Amino acid sequence: MSSQYKLHRPLAFSIVQSLEEVLLEHRPVDKVLERCFKSNPKFGKRDRGIIAENVYDITRHYISILHAIPGKTDFWSVLGAWLVINGLELPEWREFKATDKKSILSNYREGVKSPAIQYSIPEVLDEHGRQQLGERWYKEMKAMHLPASMVLRVNSLKAATPEVTNYLSDVLIKYKVLDNKHGVEVEQRMNLFASQIFKEGWVEVQDYASQQVGLFVKPAPGDWVIDACAGGGGKALHLAALMQNKGRIVALDTDQYKLENLKKDPKGQVPRSLKHVGLKIIRSSKDWKVQLINSCSMYPVVDPVCYDAILMLNTESPLNT
Repeated sequence: MSSQYKLHRPLAFSIVQSLEEVLLEHRPVDKVLERCFKSNPKFGKRDRGIIAENVYDITRHYISILHAIPGKTDFWSVLGAWLVINGLELPEWREFKATDKKSILSNYREGVKSPAIQYSIPEVLDEHGRQQLGERWYKEMKAMHLPASMVLRVNSLKAATPEVTNYLSDVLIKYKVLDNKHGVEVEQRMNLFASQIFKEGWVEVQDYASQQVGLFVKPAPGDWVIDACAGGGGKALHLAALMQNKGRIVALDTDQYKLENLKKDPKGQVPRSLKHVGLKIIRSSKDWKVQLINSCSMYPVVDPVCYDAILMLNTESPLNT
C-alpha cells in the first residue's frame, strides 16, 4: 500500500463491489474499474486511485488475506483485514464490527513465512512449481507478484505513435516508447479510461509480450486469421490493425462473455470483417469446428502464455512435449 488515507464509505462500497466482480465473476480488473468509474463520475482523481489501488492489491494478495481471516470469505471482512494488515484506520462501521485486529495480524505474520502464502500462490501450483523449477520457482513467484506496468498499444487505424506521445507530454505524463514502435509504457499513474486517447480509440492497454504476437505473425491485408484464446480481443484488434482492416479474423474463446465484450467494443476498433465464434470448450485440434476453420485459415494463432499454469499442472499435455 503506497499511501496513508482515511477510507470513506462510498469508496469502500465500490471496492467491495469491484472485488465481487473480479474474484467471483472472474471479470478483468481493468474493465471492472472502468465500469465503476463511469458509474460514479463524481469520484475525484484521489478517490479513483484509492479504489484502484485497493482492488489491485487485494486481488494480488487474496490468498494471504484469507489466511489471516480463516473461515471468512465475504469481501467486507477481506477489506477490513487488508486495512489492518497495512496499518490503516479501520472505520467504525457495522461491516467491520467483528474485525479482530490482533488475530488478523498474528495469522498473517505466521502465514507469510510460507512463500506460497506470501505471494498468494495456490498450494497445488506451488507444489508443481517447486517440482518442475526448483529454486527458480521462488524467483518466478516474486516476479509474478510485482505490479504490472501500464503498457499501451497504439491503434494504427486511428493514430500514430507520435500523436499519442504528444498527448502524454501535454498532460505531463512520463512515458517510454518501446522497441516495437507501437508500444508505449506509461511510467506513472493516470486515469486512462477518462483520457482522450482512450475514448477516441487511439490506444488499447496491452502488455509488451502480447503485442509481439501480432508482430510475429505479420498478417497482410486480406489474410484470414484465427485468434484462438481471444479473451477480451486485444490481439484480434492488433491483428486487424496490422491487416489494415482488410480480411477476416475469427476470434475464439471458451468464455462467451469475453467475445460479447469484443462485439460491443466502444472505441470503434472492431473491424467490419471481424467475426466472433463462441465455443463452449475447445479440447483439441480434433474438434470438428476448429478443423473446419483451420481448413480455410492462413494463420491460426494460439497464445500459449494463457495456458502456462495449466501446462505446469498437466505434464502429459502435448504442448509440454
